[in-house]
Amino acid sequence: MSVIAVQRGTETLENPDAGFELQTDDVLVTLGTRDEQTAVEDLLHADD
Repeated sequence: MSVIAVQRGTETLENPDAGFELQTDDVLVTLGTRDEQTAVEDLLHADD
């Protein structure tokens, strides 16, 4: 799984590094297999 960009409001942050901190309402643009996509969705929505 690779995060290729983060959409934060009207700003697109390309190729975030490993230390990048997500904020509420960030939108991830990812590249990976269907299973990897599902695993990330499950992780990010664990508290819902």
